[in-house]
Amino acid sequence: MASPYIYKEWQNKQLPADYGRELLGIDKYNDPAAKLLFQKRKYDETDSLSEEALFCNMEFHHVDGEAHRENDEESPTMLVSGCLELREQSNYSDLIGTYGMVRGLGISNGYTGTWKTVTPPGIHARESSKNYNPVFDYTFETVPVYTTPEERDQYKLEFGGELNDMNFKPSLYQHDPHQRSVMLPPWTFTNVQDCESSSRADGEGLYASRSCC
Repeated sequence: MASPYIYKEWQNKQLPADYGRELLGIDKYNDPAAKLLFQKRKYDETDSLSEEALFCNMEFHHVDGEAHRENDEESPTMLVSGCLELREQSNYSDLIGTYGMVRGLGISNGYTGTWKTVTPPGIHARESSKNYNPVFDYTFETVPVYTTPEERDQYKLEFGGELNDMNFKPSLYQHDPHQRSVMLPPWTFTNVQDCESSSRADGEGLYASRSCC
């Protein structure tokens, strides 16, 4: 069973972007202007009594040459920008809604495992790659921290590009600065035509990737 489907990914260095595209088939892009900074500071700098909290300052952009952005007259555009307070909270209903019952409860206290991961066709450096979805193993160790979004967060984060087009609203934030992981080369390739035929038969045309998992 495949777990995540990686639609796109952004890096701030060229080497991991090239590695992801050529070896794994991930639709990766190098955004040299990307920013991701974690820092501890007081929530209100004017309040000497307030406790320190962990904040994440982020800024990512669409870049020239991205797939599915051919008609973007303002490309490259901002993808996400802002500052988020990462409050350590355990909202199990949101966690289970995101990962499912078994995986959600298991990952909440730390998790070591391997996910079968699917990437789009046409990216991997392989003959006739447009006809296949690569599937590779993503092995990792993590003790994640979860933050449930609050109303005040919407005034600190700005979404643009594809996230804005889909009216994206996060339901759960997850971070782990100490996560360790390795992505192995694809071990199988699923034929896109087989997936499309199966998805049409199942009435799931918008979710063809589900039939490939």
